[in-house]
Amino acid sequence: MVVDAFVKSKPLISELLIHLGQTLPKNIALDKFDVRGTNGTEWRRVRGAPDQASGLATNYIEQLKTDKELLTRFEDITTIGSGRNPTNGRITLDVLLRLKAVGKDGKKP
Repeated sequence: MVVDAFVKSKPLISELLIHLGQTLPKNIALDKFDVRGTNGTEWRRVRGAPDQASGLATNYIEQLKTDKELLTRFEDITTIGSGRNPTNGRITLDVLLRLKAVGKDGKKP
């Protein structure tokens, strides 16, 4: 039901991805974005020395949580995983973006 209402609201995923790309800090890359059910999940890669990369990741999550455009679409933005890629040494960051509920007519309550 939430998914149907979301689809009826006619969201443009391309606009969201463009916004995410335009607001990306220099040393953070978006590897994958997935929308399923009421959640969007993005997988990020952070470049830099371990201490520096950890700080960049933390700052990026705070940036997402205060982004006015994202706040209109998502009710919660949370880190659901992070770690170090053993192959390239970069920090990986998994972020969950929980969609705001929409009514049956496709409009936000």
